[in-house]
Amino acid sequence: MAVRNVLIITGGSVDIEWAKGWLERQKRAGITYDYCIAADSGLVSADKIGVTVDYMLGDYDSVDEDVLAKYQGNVPGDRYPAEKDYTDTELAIKTALDKIKAGNGRNNPEDPGEQSAALHASVTVIGATGTRLDHTLANIGLLEQIEREGVDGYIVDAHNMIRMLIMPGKDMVKISSRGQFGGYVSCIALTPVVHGLTMKGFKYPLDNHDLLQGVSLCVSNEITDEEGEISLKEGKMLVLETQD
Repeated sequence: MAVRNVLIITGGSVDIEWAKGWLERQKRAGITYDYCIAADSGLVSADKIGVTVDYMLGDYDSVDEDVLAKYQGNVPGDRYPAEKDYTDTELAIKTALDKIKAGNGRNNPEDPGEQSAALHASVTVIGATGTRLDHTLANIGLLEQIEREGVDGYIVDAHNMIRMLIMPGKDMVKISSRGQFGGYVSCIALTPVVHGLTMKGFKYPLDNHDLLQGVSLCVSNEITDEEGEISLKEGKMLVLETQD
């Protein structure tokens, strides 16, 4: 079965009631997830949310024994040592990308001819933010791995939806005013300069602007048209839809 949209639930902070409501709203909007990965204590959150877990991984040292017993033997997965070179979230993302590539018949991610096979696929991570800022920042950085594969990557919590734009790579995002996650849209440069940033349909539009890293010019913008369009010519930046 071809896998297009993967949901990862990992071990950060998850507002369970928000997650239930958000997944229901996604479903009503026609957005469903055909594969769910629970990473370490994300298994506890997945169980509380009530989603079907297709794959599980982690060291499980912080997972309640009753929850673990419910899934072990019934859900495929891997157990990793607590001390390793990758976080459980990164392992989950690698697993998700492998699943998407296998389902779409992609074998060589360096072949531009194969990149288009996964253009309509996505990896969405909840539980990627929380009190551990080191994990939060590392998880946001992992969005680059997803985008480099031609897959749309999202980190979502009760207040934020985070994605990454990279050029060369994915150079544009469109946000419907009716379907946007929150009332504010912010862009944050991840390279010394983001060249040619254009923002159309916003309260504070930009046309071919060079956005410098370390400035707050593009924080808390608002969509004023039916759709906001953000594009860049060169560089890497985060696009955040946020709500209080």
